[in-house]
Amino acid sequence: MKKMALAVKREKINSQKDALSKIKHDKEH
Repeated sequence: MKKMALAVKREKINSQKDALSKIKHDKEH
């Protein structure tokens, strides 16, 4: 159960990072 929660947490953080980098990328262009 705990491993599952950690995986979900990591997924959320990664998706947030992706969103942020995408916004950053859009602003640069």
